[in-house]
Amino acid sequence: MTDSIVSSFISLLKDSGLKNVFSSFDNIPSASKAPGIVTVIGISSLSSSSPIYDASSVYCPFNAKISVTLAAPPYACADSLYNFFDSSVFPIIATSSLYNGISQLNIHQNQNLCRLVLECTFDCSGIFISKRS
Repeated sequence: MTDSIVSSFISLLKDSGLKNVFSSFDNIPSASKAPGIVTVIGISSLSSSSPIYDASSVYCPFNAKISVTLAAPPYACADSLYNFFDSSVFPIIATSSLYNGISQLNIHQNQNLCRLVLECTFDCSGIFISKRS
């Protein structure tokens, strides 16, 4: 379930023309992903309620906190990250039927990456559907 939720947001961003979008679950080191601003999508928490069954499917309602991390290139300023998020990332994510609102947004210097990083956490909810076997 987590992989399909993350994949749906990655596809949404890539289909809008955004490049350098990755999953937080891949095993590629961040420093070698791409030059420029790198966007990483992950899940910071996930909860689900009781599944609902019918003859052919199982419906599992869920709530999740999705993390979006933008890593700036070296020597970039905070303004460039905020502008990129406001113009290229947030408008696309907000169009998703899963989107419920931003719960946290911050910017800081990541000592491990030696880059300025913008982190956004937003709430989403939906229903995961799987076929019964």
